[in-house]
Amino acid sequence: MKQTIRLTLCAAAALAMASCTVQPSAPAPDRPRVVIYQMFTRLFGDTCTAPRPWGTAAQNGVGKFADITSVVLDSLHSFGITHVWFTGVPHHASTTDYSAHGIAPDDPDVVKGRAGSPYAVRDYYNVDPDLAVNPDRRLDEFVALVERAHRSGLKVIIDIVPNHVARRYHSPSHPEADLGLNDDTTVVYARDNNFYYVVGQAYQSPTAADLSRTPDGDGFFAESPAKWTGNGARTATPDINDWYETVKVNYGIRPDGTIRMRVWERGTGETLACGTGCCATAVACILNGYTDNAVTVKLLGGELRIEWDTEANVVYMTGPAVTVFEGEIML
Repeated sequence: MKQTIRLTLCAAAALAMASCTVQPSAPAPDRPRVVIYQMFTRLFGDTCTAPRPWGTAAQNGVGKFADITSVVLDSLHSFGITHVWFTGVPHHASTTDYSAHGIAPDDPDVVKGRAGSPYAVRDYYNVDPDLAVNPDRRLDEFVALVERAHRSGLKVIIDIVPNHVARRYHSPSHPEADLGLNDDTTVVYARDNNFYYVVGQAYQSPTAADLSRTPDGDGFFAESPAKWTGNGARTATPDINDWYETVKVNYGIRPDGTIRMRVWERGTGETLACGTGCCATAVACILNGYTDNAVTVKLLGGELRIEWDTEANVVYMTGPAVTVFEGEIML
């Protein structure tokens, strides 16, 4: 007897059907123990015992890659250290003048302290000249440090700081790759922009009273339109307590807090949606502070609302049920 069964395949994201629990994976029982030693690189080898407030690099000293010798690294390894985490390695904003090496100093109005914040990266393609004996060979000196660490049996970690960059990001190493070169600055947000903008308003430094903390500043930094600050402040005049020395990088998080996501599935190509992928993406954004615990994810096939109940450690996904395919099977 021949029967025809009609199948209707629905893309359903009902609340009761689409909840999942986020469980941390347990370490493998035979996994070796990892012990990480974090080192603030510019302070480790600094021998200055009486640093001055607002002192220059010459006055307060700066540790170098070369100060982290094989003896130091062997000693760390002997203590059971498996990884050494060098903090502050990428080239960051500073008022120190390296013009003789093709590196202009940054405007003091957008640098915190003369040495600057190691998290205000101004060149992802090179390392900080303060850390090198010869700034022209600073990358070679860092490579030599990594090789010393490996010879001592240590693995190396560095921060790349992808969430925000120095307000005057510029890479002398690869100027063609400078962020924001092709941004549309007439809109707050665009998918392909590197930054978010305060349209129609120029950047203004914190108030004169606050700027007394920056003795070299004149209260002016040319930036129009202003960019959002690194901590997400959406004003052209950030507060002294904002991360005003940095600007927030756009990773596709829309100003309204929604996420735009596209899905590529191995063996199939681009598809309209992926529920588990939406949940994972939302959780990643929540953990990094990009969105609230409830967020809308926009896909080619429509929108899904993802909510992470952190107390119960459960992720809920809600959305419409839509027919996407019909077919017949001959039995």
